[in-house]
Amino acid sequence: MPTGQLPGLAHVTLENNWIRRSWCIVDGLATTEYAIRPREGGPWLEAMHWHPWWPLDGLVAVDGVDLPISRTVDPPEEGMIRGVFAVRDVRRWTGDGSHGVDFVLAPGEGLPRVEVTLHAELIGDQPLMRTWLTAVNVSDGPLRITRTALEAVYPNRLEMEVMWSGFDTECLVDNDQRFPARAIPRTVRYEQPLGPGQSCESFRLMTAVCPSDRQWRTAARHDLVHAFAPHTCRPKILQQADGWADLDELRASIDEAAAVGVEVVLLFVAEGWSYGDLELSPKLFPRGEQDVRELCRYAEQRGVEIGFYVGECIATPDSRIVQEHPDWQFLGIEGRRYSPGSIGNMCLSSPWGEHFRRKIDWLLGLGVRALQTDGPPYSQVCFEASHGHGSPETACLENWAWEQRFNRQMAERGVFVQSPTVASRLFDGVGQIPGGYTEDDMSVLKGLDQITQFRANLVAANDQLPPSCRWGFMSVGTMYGGGRPSMVGDPEHELDRLEHALATHLGLGFTGCLHGKHLYSGPKSRAVVERWIGFYRTYRRLLTARTVTLGTPDCRGIDGVMHCHPHDNPCAVAVLFNPSDRPQCARFLLPLELAGWREGRKATVRAEDCGEAGPLEIDDRGCGLLEVHLGPRQVSWREVNWT
Repeated sequence: MPTGQLPGLAHVTLENNWIRRSWCIVDGLATTEYAIRPREGGPWLEAMHWHPWWPLDGLVAVDGVDLPISRTVDPPEEGMIRGVFAVRDVRRWTGDGSHGVDFVLAPGEGLPRVEVTLHAELIGDQPLMRTWLTAVNVSDGPLRITRTALEAVYPNRLEMEVMWSGFDTECLVDNDQRFPARAIPRTVRYEQPLGPGQSCESFRLMTAVCPSDRQWRTAARHDLVHAFAPHTCRPKILQQADGWADLDELRASIDEAAAVGVEVVLLFVAEGWSYGDLELSPKLFPRGEQDVRELCRYAEQRGVEIGFYVGECIATPDSRIVQEHPDWQFLGIEGRRYSPGSIGNMCLSSPWGEHFRRKIDWLLGLGVRALQTDGPPYSQVCFEASHGHGSPETACLENWAWEQRFNRQMAERGVFVQSPTVASRLFDGVGQIPGGYTEDDMSVLKGLDQITQFRANLVAANDQLPPSCRWGFMSVGTMYGGGRPSMVGDPEHELDRLEHALATHLGLGFTGCLHGKHLYSGPKSRAVVERWIGFYRTYRRLLTARTVTLGTPDCRGIDGVMHCHPHDNPCAVAVLFNPSDRPQCARFLLPLELAGWREGRKATVRAEDCGEAGPLEIDDRGCGLLEVHLGPRQVSWREVNWT
């Protein structure tokens, strides 16, 4: 049976120019029509094949019993899905740039008394949809929500990209389907009572519609992140360092950073305050909080914010906090405490969580505006009875929920947060996560060949997430007290290496982390730093939109990326690298449809070092032919404008 509304039955439809979805609200709730437009103005395509016993729009498990959201009529064959919820209310709503519908569902007789709401949201006139569940205990006693699932809608189209935000530990995938929309993430077992009147929320499933090719799928992922986590479009150019001798040297670094356009100076690991005890460094701040407050004011006057690295759940064994409160640590099944050097030893469900939060509030009150967290403990069970866990296993979920609340509070206060965590945390307020590099890169990537390979790693990661929400790493100075050397050596005498390293970060759209007390050591290296920070600030809107690969870095020829925005002019900028020791020529097809091309539209292209723009030849598929000549070890860019 093809997709479509069921004759004679009431339906509710949610649609824009890209997505049209209808639910039958008689005899339960079920999606009966799901159509998409992969290209603007194109034909509607069926995104699912409907069966009378399928789809499963969602599921809530109470005390281990699955309660499906589907049609409540008897299925044609034994063992097939039958829904248990009736539609009690339908609420349409319009928000800031979005509109949606909430289906309030009541369980049938003899079932656990849990009211479930299925939420569906479309984002403006974009090919983006978000769905999630809310469950409320409407009984007189406690219940346990032990699992949730979403969107087993039996889709049959390839033109969809899916991400989700929430705590999930496993993903069920039907091998007959070849794309992520068939994936059903599931929450970990809660094992914790939901008291009368209390509610919980499932993960949020986010879907983007796109044509079936690599560049469009990359753009769809980037659009999805920027739409549902808009703060990722506002990254800060961040310099981090350690090893300052005193406050005067730190102020000198701030002066240098401000002079070239750096926006955040972050005090790296244990530089600003101590692990665990969270006490200010007497070396840098002999007068304590007065010095921090004055430093933040000093930086602010120069257009720079101060950031601190904070060990969210890390405290060394010799710290006062561990000595006085050993029970605040995780307790493993073997009766041993966790090592702080792995993924953290302090349990956020213990009094440590409130202690840490108070310390952060105090730090922000002094004027600190950026945080780099570390050690989120999502995989550690905890047998410490005094922490009040629902079970040792739910410590994972409880610590995850604590950090979710913390990240959202920081986002509401405008605090820029970097965290070595999973992509779903971006939708909770984290500004950047690592992307495309390992910590080993910090110490071994020296020389153009290795920096080019580093760029290849970062470019490959662009297929999954936009560079605006990820950080790379470029060390101009040593780190960890000099234990790891610089990537570029002496900047003033390694200008090619410095340029390629900076362009690999800022040119690709990464704003951090630039590591070192000094990013330049003379007038020539300063000019290189100013050039690439200036490039980023000039093209920030493009660099925080869509990024696609033009050529893979391989040390043999010119490679590059194109940043573009479908509603801006300049509409695109291509950043191009020649890592070789000889002149190189290359031709690239710029996918200008991603930049807003439509039939008949014309464009010009201008080289970075040329004031005049020339016409850009565009074929019938919206691809612009760009021919590039670069000298040995040259890095350059080309700006594209609609006429």
